[in-house]
Amino acid sequence: MSNLTFKKEISAGKHRLSLSEDNIIYVLPSGSVSSEDSQKIRSAFLELFDIAEDKLKVLADLNNAGKPSLQARKVAREILKTDRIQKLAFVGMNSIAKVIAKFMLNFLAKKEARFFETKEEALSWLNE
Repeated sequence: MSNLTFKKEISAGKHRLSLSEDNIIYVLPSGSVSSEDSQKIRSAFLELFDIAEDKLKVLADLNNAGKPSLQARKVAREILKTDRIQKLAFVGMNSIAKVIAKFMLNFLAKKEARFFETKEEALSWLNE
């Protein structure tokens, strides 16, 4: 990701969100997502939605993510419901987080979501 050009980068507490030139939102959580952080993340997504053109793709690098609060899970559900997101790629999830995320994605009927071992594999799929 270091050689990508970003239209916008936003810090939401200790978490980062970036919008690339090719309309991919990179989500880099760091540690647990508190209720306060979740509100900042919601605002960041809304700002990136306003900047972006057309449908977006999301790459969530969860290698450094911690347990999300109940409020953070509600915000994630709200964000995932939007029709602005075309594809979701998750990288680096532990098995428990993967089960929770799969359940949430099935509940939201997001068919274009996958889990990957590496960012490179995720980007390749997002750009298909």
